[in-house]
Amino acid sequence: MDDAIPFLRFVRPKDATVEPKKAIWVTWLIASVPTLAGNLDHITPIVTMSYLLMYAGINLSCFLLGFLKSPGFRPTFRYFHWSISLIGCVWCLGLAIIISWTMALATIVLVIILYVYNKKQKSEKDWGDVGDSIRYNVVTNTLRELTGTTTEHFHAKNWRPQLLTFVDTDDCGNPTNLHVLSLASQLKLGRGINMVVSIMQRDRLSPANDQVQPSNAAMLGMDFTGGKIVSTDPMLTSSSGTGGGCFDQFEIVELVRHSKVLLQRHMQRENMDGFAEVAATSHSLSEAVWSAVIHTGLGPLSPNTVMLSLPRD
Repeated sequence: MDDAIPFLRFVRPKDATVEPKKAIWVTWLIASVPTLAGNLDHITPIVTMSYLLMYAGINLSCFLLGFLKSPGFRPTFRYFHWSISLIGCVWCLGLAIIISWTMALATIVLVIILYVYNKKQKSEKDWGDVGDSIRYNVVTNTLRELTGTTTEHFHAKNWRPQLLTFVDTDDCGNPTNLHVLSLASQLKLGRGINMVVSIMQRDRLSPANDQVQPSNAAMLGMDFTGGKIVSTDPMLTSSSGTGGGCFDQFEIVELVRHSKVLLQRHMQRENMDGFAEVAATSHSLSEAVWSAVIHTGLGPLSPNTVMLSLPRD
């Protein structure tokens, strides 16, 4: 039992080594009840459509993986070609429609409902998704076509703000000037790319444990009791440090990750899509900001607008 369909968890045995008797009885019930009507033709169309759509889905996955040349897809059949899988997918769908287009349509609708249900339940497994290969292939091909171009090559009609927003943090990694983030979220109708960056200076860092602001505690799944922050997620709790620039490398990485999680949660609260990144530097803040402006982005997808709060110093 792999929890692929969450509402069937009740048939899963508590111990993985035990025979799944509940699942066997449920399968027997589903297969036997229709036969009690005295005519197997009542269940035959459903079984036939399920098998045909299953094989159509397998062939479609093989076609996409073969066509996109996914490095993890290595079929052992020497004469395999993606066109064979495409023909198999079309053949299965054609047979389903010829046999009974109404049952084929009903089965397709059921498959779509199960897919949407699994997506909403976030029951994703580490099996790999062919959709990721498609998106990656589209992005890489588009970037290759844009090789040698910059934001200056865009016509004025196609110009859109590609925003790089700097959000300040306190000594504990908590984002502070959130008004800048709110202003940046109001520009999302420009359909550009939002990049949000926070830069922390190492010599000013302090242990984040027990110093998370109450407004940020709920975002990290923490409890604020008696003026003290208690984390319910051990991965978000900073390791013990002595503060005052005495952080070791591991503690700095944990503090940066803690700050990045907070920054992403604030972006979600502002309904802001984009990419967030937090970095710690030993150099001056102005040099780090200038370096981020220069190196952020990729080719024509580099920021053309920079937003930051007024300097306090």
